[in-house]
Amino acid sequence: MNLQLDKTSEVIYEDGEKKEEIIGEIFIRCNNVLFIREDKDVQNGSGSGEADIKMEDGN
Repeated sequence: MNLQLDKTSEVIYEDGEKKEEIIGEIFIRCNNVLFIREDKDVQNGSGSGEADIKMEDGN
């Protein structure tokens, strides 16, 4: 499975503090995905309430 993600951010919790860095667009190949979830605290900018998702099966 390949994933292409837009408006991506990295979130790190260290010493009880949340650190967030904007990465932008990323492409994840094959079996490098461990866990993905939607951040329900973030509003999607599309206004439709739907996430912009494109998923491809690498097989």
